Amino acid sequence: MNIFKLTKSKLLLGTMFSLALMPVLSSTAQAKDVKCDKITPITMFFHFRDRMAYNEDLPIVRYVEKQTCTKIVSLAPKYASKSLSVLNLHLASGHLADVIGIHNFKPIANKYGMQGAFMPLNNLIDKYAPHIKKVFAENPEAKIKASAADGNIYYLPYFTPPKLKVGRAYFIREDWLKKLHLPVPKTVAELEKTLIAFRDQDPNGNGRKDEVPYCGRHWQEAVRLVNLFGSRTSGSDYYFDFYVNKQHKIKYAFVEPKFKEAYKHVIKWYKDKLIDAEIFTRGKRSREILFSRNQCGMVHDWISSTTSFNNAMQKRVPGFKLIAINPPKGIDGSQYEEHSRELVRKDGWGMARSTKHPIEVIKFLDWFYSPEGSRTNNYGIPGVSYNMVNGQPKFTKKVLAMPAVQDYLYKMGAAAPLGYVMDANYELQMVSPEVRNIYTRYTKFLIDQYPGVAYNKAEQRLYDRAWTVVNSNTVPEYLQKWMLGTADIDKTWDEYIQKIKVTGFFKLLDETQEAYNRTYKK
Repeated sequence: MNIFKLTKSKLLLGTMFSLALMPVLSSTAQAKDVKCDKITPITMFFHFRDRMAYNEDLPIVRYVEKQTCTKIVSLAPKYASKSLSVLNLHLASGHLADVIGIHNFKPIANKYGMQGAFMPLNNLIDKYAPHIKKVFAENPEAKIKASAADGNIYYLPYFTPPKLKVGRAYFIREDWLKKLHLPVPKTVAELEKTLIAFRDQDPNGNGRKDEVPYCGRHWQEAVRLVNLFGSRTSGSDYYFDFYVNKQHKIKYAFVEPKFKEAYKHVIKWYKDKLIDAEIFTRGKRSREILFSRNQCGMVHDWISSTTSFNNAMQKRVPGFKLIAINPPKGIDGSQYEEHSRELVRKDGWGMARSTKHPIEVIKFLDWFYSPEGSRTNNYGIPGVSYNMVNGQPKFTKKVLAMPAVQDYLYKMGAAAPLGYVMDANYELQMVSPEVRNIYTRYTKFLIDQYPGVAYNKAEQRLYDRAWTVVNSNTVPEYLQKWMLGTADIDKTWDEYIQKIKVTGFFKLLDETQEAYNRTYKK
């Protein structure tokens, strides 16, 4: 069915509300006592992180309903493992929910928005959404980044505060360094010697050569090691993306000769068993598995989650200690952290053009940008997961004592990648002063990010055709084959470039430059 022959979705019966994750809310625990003259039904399709839907069973959703005088009915499957796949099925159904969103929603919203599926929000924001309007007024660049090529806003993004741009860092086992009497590596040459020592000198002391010098829950983090050998990978917090050089030229690292040469070093590290042999298959629990076995010596990952292992591993691995080190200086003398958080993320949600009550829906979406809405999405429910202390939201001691605060918030329904403004203090509260110092220290190593562009319809068609093939198929396929040794990078490089070329990708690269110049007036 054509997705633009839109009809109104029938409301589904809500499921029973479960408070298994937290105590029952009392009226005194709520931030305010909202009196509703009427309840507005809002259908929603928001599935995120390939594991859950923003649905009626989540405590946060019930709380949001009370604060916004709405009845939310989720049309998304609760336990699907592929968020993008189920969203595509929903779009193809032709029966769209009032509110639709997903991780990395911007290209979907702009593409289908310009084709008529999503509501242009500019006028609605001006008339009925004072909180959204204020965010855009205070961040003019954010409004540019949120707009499509036709000037309309089809999605409301998740904003990251500029003061918390740092996300990932390099971490190494300090206890292993001390046991082997090694200094903290400061250059890529020193790092290589350290990883070799981790491999050969039995730092875990079990008499077996079972150490994994460098591990990671995302195989792309092994590819990112090319940063140490004179190349980039991505220009954003997505693994495969364009980047912008100092001359404001749009580049794509994976087709550049310098990437080829840099990746040869990474391939050698993998062949020499300095990188986890199972990095492509071990999956998202690789840190838990290898740290608990006292086998992994180094990672590059999110600061807040990685540092939590120092407490979590003490009983399993006495003396376990991860420390953040500065990015090692590369072979060309450069020293930088490629990853950082975007001010305007591609995550967010939008409104279906078919909605019967656009004013009520935009007011509902605007609430998420209000102080109360922001607190709810950052901290959860007042009196349950946080309290106001001297005018500021503070997580309860019980929440901060949990081994994984972020997972607790996800299960509540908070911290979902929908449209709201992230509060930097929410994450800083979860970590120690030592970790906050890592954020401060790493700020000086960050480099400019690719801000994204607003493609026109012709450019968008080329993007849809070329981008998915190249980034979802060709590039990952060859990166893995080269590292695993099933193909030789020198012998197959021309073949690889030709496969990318036939998709029209190099034309897309040129058109992205034009869109960048047009969007940012460069």
